[in-house]
Order: sequence, then structure tokens, then C-alpha cells
Amino acid sequence: MISEAIPLVVKSYLQKKKLQNGEERTYAIYRIDLPKELAENTLGLKPGEEDMILAFFTQAKWYHLFNWSDPEVAEEILPRLTEKELTELCATLAPETICKGKKPHILVARPEDLKDLGLDPKRPITLEDLIEAVKEKLIREQATKPAMSPTT
Repeated sequence: MISEAIPLVVKSYLQKKKLQNGEERTYAIYRIDLPKELAENTLGLKPGEEDMILAFFTQAKWYHLFNWSDPEVAEEILPRLTEKELTELCATLAPETICKGKKPHILVARPEDLKDLGLDPKRPITLEDLIEAVKEKLIREQATKPAMSPTT
């Protein structure tokens, strides 16, 4: 199941710890607070209980910061996005209406296989990207095969 992306704010804190030898060190601690509705209603977490959750984190870009359900925002900002930015937006926060019905799906692949196809495993990959990469690979392989001579 793939659910809608929900923006969360990361807060960083500096914490000082005194070591046994008397030295003092400062550590950075990063905290994400989950809204109660998300934690209890969507994820089914219960107060006081420890549970595991699976999350995909990515740093927000400038275009993630807009309310994409507002038609005015979509009308004004959407035309300014590059194709790559639109793909990243649709892979994270944008509603299906903005993405023309497209939504993210999980593809399990080894990074080296994606690289072999000429794709960058660190950036969002569309189905169109994958199909085009496979076609190009098949064409390259076909071109390197020796021509078969007809037998008589």
C-alpha cells in the first residue's frame, strides 16, 4: 500500500553531555514529531506503546512547500516546474489531479541494474523512463549481434 506523502518538520537540538573524564561534548539530535491524527488514526500507533514504522524521507525542495490542493497554486506555480521537478513533486506530495492520475509505486531493483540501463537510481524514475531505457538497451544489443546468414 502506498499512501499520500505528509510533510513533517525536522527539529534539531544541540545536547551537551559531560563525559566521565570531565570533557564536555555537544551532540546534534534530530526530532520529528508526528501529528496525533497521523500517529493514531493513520498508522494505528497507541500512546505508551513502542512500534515500528516504515518511512521514506527526502529533503523538501522549494516546490514542496506549496499547498498543491489549492487550484490557484497549481495554476501559477505548476507551469514554472521543470519535468524533473514535476516528477519529484508527483513522487512525493502532489495530489493525483496535479499529476494527471500518476502516483508513485515501489519498484524493487538493484542500483547497478538501473545504472546498466543508463538510469540514475538516486532520482525518481518514471515508467516511461524505464520503458525507454529498456528499448534503448535492446536496440544496442540487437546492433551488436552478428547478422545471421540464411541457410540453404
